[in-house]
Amino acid sequence: MTLQFGRIASHMEGVAEVRRWLTANIPFTESTAGHDLFVKIGQYFLAGAPIDLNSLRRELPHTEKEIRIQLLKMMRAGLLQAQGSETQRRWVPTPRYLELLKAYTEELDHVYAVRSNLRQQQLRMAVPDAELASFVELLFDHFHDLGWLYLHNFGSICFLMASLVQNVARLHGFRARAASGYVDVLGSDQRIYQLGGKTHVGPGQIAGHAYCVVEEKIIVDFGLGNMRRAYRRDFPWGLACAYQPEGAIDGRMALPPGEHAMWKTDWCSPDTASEFAKFDLLAQQMSAQYGTYFGVGQAAGGAASRQHAVAAAVTHVLGDHPQVAAHRSPVPG
Repeated sequence: MTLQFGRIASHMEGVAEVRRWLTANIPFTESTAGHDLFVKIGQYFLAGAPIDLNSLRRELPHTEKEIRIQLLKMMRAGLLQAQGSETQRRWVPTPRYLELLKAYTEELDHVYAVRSNLRQQQLRMAVPDAELASFVELLFDHFHDLGWLYLHNFGSICFLMASLVQNVARLHGFRARAASGYVDVLGSDQRIYQLGGKTHVGPGQIAGHAYCVVEEKIIVDFGLGNMRRAYRRDFPWGLACAYQPEGAIDGRMALPPGEHAMWKTDWCSPDTASEFAKFDLLAQQMSAQYGTYFGVGQAAGGAASRQHAVAAAVTHVLGDHPQVAAHRSPVPG
């Protein structure tokens, strides 16, 4: 196992920061039982579930005595109110508890980004294979963390992005190949919007679109920046669907609101080979730095190289590389 020292240090500092805030601001959270009870009561309240001793005892790894002690402490501190008889006792959070819960949520927002919320807005998948679906989420998270999707606008350089997905997938032990064609999106208005189509090329743009096929089972397409620019600004940064070649269609998926995307190959750009070749060295350098930073594949190195990798991954090679600068705008589909 390769330890990812830079990332581990960052995560641990986040955990420590939240822990320091808790013990300084939330009564009784210096103990594990107090912390767990505060969080669990919040979960029950937000779910509209009754808060009683039996439920807490079933779900918390603490004795009944420990839970009773913490409940009484919270009641005396004005965080909870007791309702009902001893045998039918229910606990109700007070306004003071809700104020502390809100403050705790704000602290968490300050330290962490909730992955599920980001993915729900920016990544759409129709991948039946659970292992590959999990990998696509991991890949999206890592590319997002490095700024490859949005900060450096590599999502608008589809031939580079397809090569990156291919190389990084291989670092993770998957078979992968970059592919080329174009994408049709049937909008909810029943109009067809094309990405990389032969007749849909702006001034200075190169026709064609590139994506990646992983394990001959799924299509992964993170090169959708131009669709966001030309079609709609809230189009997903990433799409993934089953690879099911049928005639001139490599794959298809439904998208909200009432849209359908199809990856098609009845026409491919004559510049496909040269576009992939143009970005080959850059894609290799970036993929190697990905491997070093995230500790995967042969690129994984020692602690010193790993500490340097994140800066290199988002500045030196990525920031002012001539191939990137030349393709920021306008760019291939």
